[in-house]
Amino acid sequence: MAGVSRGTVDRVLHGRGGVKHETAQRIRKIAAELSYVPDRAGRALRFKSRSIKIGVVYFGQSNPFFDDVKAGIAQAEAELSDFSPEILIRPLSAYSGQAQLEAIESLEKEGIDALVLTPLRSEKIAAKINALYEKGIPAVCMNSDLKNSKRIAYVGCDYEKSGALAAQLVSMFTRGSAKTVMVLGSFDIAGHCERRQGFEALCQQEYTGINLCAVTENNDDDARSFAVTKELIQKEQPQVIYFAAGGLKGGLEAVTEYYGAETKPIIIACDETECAISALKQGLVSAVISQQPVKQGRLSVLTAFNAAVNHCFPEHEMLYTKNEIIVKHSL
Repeated sequence: MAGVSRGTVDRVLHGRGGVKHETAQRIRKIAAELSYVPDRAGRALRFKSRSIKIGVVYFGQSNPFFDDVKAGIAQAEAELSDFSPEILIRPLSAYSGQAQLEAIESLEKEGIDALVLTPLRSEKIAAKINALYEKGIPAVCMNSDLKNSKRIAYVGCDYEKSGALAAQLVSMFTRGSAKTVMVLGSFDIAGHCERRQGFEALCQQEYTGINLCAVTENNDDDARSFAVTKELIQKEQPQVIYFAAGGLKGGLEAVTEYYGAETKPIIIACDETECAISALKQGLVSAVISQQPVKQGRLSVLTAFNAAVNHCFPEHEMLYTKNEIIVKHSL
């Protein structure tokens, strides 16, 4: 009906590229008119003789946030138990583009059928995702996005909204005027930078009395977070500290050591970790903005599985989880 080979139809319906835009549009239009859907049972047969392999690469090996992400991954694995999937997890401790690239290449050699990753902002990582896509290995970005790549979906929070929420909370707690510092994980993680952008944008638009006077990174590491937080406190004497990623435990230790029994800055944190909840109960942290990490892990793996096995791609590429505000008395 489309006047092309079966191979061309296959490339279009499986999202592998290499087909002229007009031709691809014509094929998709015919498929829609025929209400064509892939034969899920037939596609699943190709994996009867072996387990489907899904590689998972993320940073923050020591970040407790990812404990909940891994719980979500385990949920997805249980839901897919009929297929006996093999989930190959490669956690990384340092924000290194080379380490991430090597982890992906290692998984590729192991024969993965799909990839879930928390990417660095790197042209090399984007190029690798694109190369995998052309080989029929779909990638899902989890927790942080890489928009200039051929990833099939992003699963995670809207970071700019998360940052804007933090700005609104600071305004509410300080009546619109506060000297503020921000500690984020890495300038090479898009999501962390988007939190900063969302915070700064809303302050410029609505909360002009909030002065974000310094921003630093802690690599989601408690020891480094202790050091950079102490340095910020000594230099800036802030009224508010916004921890926009991991490393909260080390940061709070710096605050407690410096101020002792004196009045401490207002602290806004991210992610519903054990440390954050404990700090809320003690009154060290005023509010936490969570982002449904269990859902992120589960949905990322299910999305990657459906793309690899059923060639079923999500209708929307931005699969946002909710930003949720937690305060002491909402626990």
